[in-house]
Amino acid sequence: METIVAMLVAVSLASERLVEIVKGLVPWLSVQHSDAAIERRRHVCVQLLAMLAGACTAMLALPVLRPSMAGLPDPIIVIGVGVLASGGSGLWNTFLTYFLKLKDIKSAEVRMLNARVDAHPDLQLGHERVTSNECYDPGVN
Repeated sequence: METIVAMLVAVSLASERLVEIVKGLVPWLSVQHSDAAIERRRHVCVQLLAMLAGACTAMLALPVLRPSMAGLPDPIIVIGVGVLASGGSGLWNTFLTYFLKLKDIKSAEVRMLNARVDAHPDLQLGHERVTSNECYDPGVN
């Protein structure tokens, strides 16, 4: 999972750089407009450009992406990673929030387990049998 997220972040950063280069070459894309209709068109064009840049970057990174996404056909990898990479910082803020909440849940589970152990001093965690094989004796080397 960490490998896929790291690759998505790398593709996202690379495609974002590509979008910024194109926006620098096309002034209409980089300047916000006061007219709502023109601004909406500009925003849609920037989003489409971001998806195209993400797909192009994913296509270039396909040899690196392919092993982590075994079993998926190349067009699905390119389109999927391209769309995810085009999400930009909003997507990565969502991922970060998700992983931080997951970390908080794991920390709470550890605290609850420690509280149970403290409440039951006769509970010896870690000393239970690790196999159902009766011939196995962990005390014998």
